[in-house]
Parts: sequence; structure tokens; C-alpha cells
Amino acid sequence: LEEWKEKYGTSLPANYKEKVEFKKMLKAGVRLDENGCPEMEENFDEAIEKANACLCVTSIPNEVRSILADPCMETLTSSSSNFWILVKALGKFVAEEGCLPLRGSLPDMTADSERYIAVQTIYRKKAADDATRVFKYVQEICQEIGKDLLSISEEENALFCKNSAFLRVLRCRSFAQEVQAPELCTNLVDEALGQNDPHIQIFIAIRAAFR
Repeated sequence: LEEWKEKYGTSLPANYKEKVEFKKMLKAGVRLDENGCPEMEENFDEAIEKANACLCVTSIPNEVRSILADPCMETLTSSSSNFWILVKALGKFVAEEGCLPLRGSLPDMTADSERYIAVQTIYRKKAADDATRVFKYVQEICQEIGKDLLSISEEENALFCKNSAFLRVLRCRSFAQEVQAPELCTNLVDEALGQNDPHIQIFIAIRAAFR
């Protein structure tokens, strides 16, 4: 990537033509034997194979952006759930960094143990540092709204940060509301059955369990 930046002045290869050129640069780095033939180097083969996936620009999923803009965070109180306090703290982190906290996990790759562990250590340290910053915001928010500072642990915060790219909020009627509106419920069940919705089977099973 450093060679690419020096040659083309762009941060990452963006289109198909640029990615093909980048792969050629990778392939050119393979060592040659005494006969001038490329040696078998698994790490280069792996880098070329996974180049397209690694060259994707990091972005925040739309679902997560929607959660970060949810009005629930504007009315936090001491009785608010931990989730929304963590979301607000995450929003403060994103506002400063422009990205989500690093997960800290490193995929398997062809490398010797020493180098792999060195890279893994860097990733884990950065993830821990990011989580620490988010937790600082969590404590500040709890103090502002009068919530017990011990109500959200560092472990809960770290888990939240690690999975922040996969946050989802699902809003639906409670089971009590479903029972109180039998006609509406029946219509929705008929509609779901007509569409072969697999989730309706779970709903019917739950209703049957309460009879």
C-alpha cells in the first residue's frame, strides 16, 4: 500500500482496474529462485486472493447510523436502559473518530507465530484503548443523569464495543398488546401465513404455550 500511495497518490485502489494493478504489484514482490522462477510463497498467494476484501473502505453500517441518531438518547434518565447509555457513549466516540471501535480480532493468515502474535497484540491493544475511551463517556453520561456508575461494567462495555458494528433495534408490540387486540392479531397471522413467513410459526407456538 505504501508503494501504491507513492506511485499513484491515492490511499486505496478503488475500481476494478486499480485493484488488478495492485495485485500485479503484490505478485511482483514474490521472490525468484536461482532459475528465475517464482517461489511458492503462501502469504503472497493469500494476500492476492483476499486483496479485494481488504481494500474495502471502512464504513459505519446504515443500521448503526440510524441507532446513533435515535431520539431515545436525547431523553436519558437514571432509569434508562444500559443499552441506550452505551449507544450515546458510542456516538461520542464516533463523532471524534469517524469510525466504530476496533473489534480487536485478527483472522487466520499465513505468517510465522512471532509476527502473527505481534500484529494480534497491536489489534487487541487498540481495541482495548477504544473500549476504554467509550467507557469514559459511559461514566460521564451516568454521572450527568444520576445513574449508578457501577450499573455498567467494563466487561459489558467491552462486549458492546466489540459488537458495535452489528447493533440492531427491533421495535414491535408487546405480547400483552397482541393479546389485547385479537382481531388485529388474527389478520396479521393470516397475512403472514399467506406469505409463508417462517417467523409466524414461532409466534403461533408462543401463543399456544400460553393457552
